[in-house]
Amino acid sequence: MAEEAGAAEPAPAQPSEPVEPLAGADVGSLVTHAIGLSVGSMKEHQEGLRAGEDPDHVRKTRVALRRLRSNLRTFGEFLDRERTEPVVAQLGALAAELGGVRDREVLAGRIRADAKALPETEREPVGELTRVLEEEIRTARASTVAYLDSERFTKLVADLESLATDPPLTVAAGRPAAAVAGPLAAGPWEKLRKGIRSLPHDPPDAQLHRIRILAKRARYAAQAVEPAVGEPARAYAAAAAELQTILGEHQDAITTEAWLAAAARGDSAFVAGRLAGLERAKAIEMRGRWREAWKTLSARDLRAWMEPT
Repeated sequence: MAEEAGAAEPAPAQPSEPVEPLAGADVGSLVTHAIGLSVGSMKEHQEGLRAGEDPDHVRKTRVALRRLRSNLRTFGEFLDRERTEPVVAQLGALAAELGGVRDREVLAGRIRADAKALPETEREPVGELTRVLEEEIRTARASTVAYLDSERFTKLVADLESLATDPPLTVAAGRPAAAVAGPLAAGPWEKLRKGIRSLPHDPPDAQLHRIRILAKRARYAAQAVEPAVGEPARAYAAAAAELQTILGEHQDAITTEAWLAAAARGDSAFVAGRLAGLERAKAIEMRGRWREAWKTLSARDLRAWMEPT
């Protein structure tokens, strides 16, 4: 699945460790640093993806992939698009493969966790529900391994290594990073702000899902320029991560509820309904929390570093 669909990836519960500052660096150094981190993380989990034993490899590869796509968007004006756009398209294909696995793993994990709240006498039918997902996960993993063994993926790896070691920078990338860091992060912030301002009082689920994606892009943009900005960008990214986490939990809850409603049949119907009710309660809770997270993120002091000096 593409970024706009499927289960949400959780943002970190705690702020990340401060990155190494790049004092006096130009934009090219900032770009190289950001791309290198994402590509390195993707390569780190390749063998884990093939083994298919630890779901965390899929999750972390997905996060690195999404961060890389966001970075290529953030630094787009400083990169040769003729060279980066084919890579972005290849990353989309990989995202679709991983999404087939990860979305079902998230569903299975949430259903198993919810089942712990049920009386023991009602837990047996849960196995019927998760067995369906487990079979789908096995099929999706086989498809992913086949993709990893393909020439298409071999080319993607080669392109990513080239992108990380020798990004196609434009002449404009020679500008001081500190001079452009704020404006680069301000673009995604403005899209998020406008998106939230356009929401009705009680937004449909799909609109909240879109806001989650915009919050994630705002967070990634701030993290990409953090080496040139320091703690202010890190604090802003942490606040964006909190909004993303709440809306991601909301998205996962409504997705799981919908799957349970569709899967409810036969002996498992009653339990599926009970589990769906638990997910609905979580979605309602998150709807009651996201505006407070937005209030924190939108505080002017938190984003003063984006403003032109």
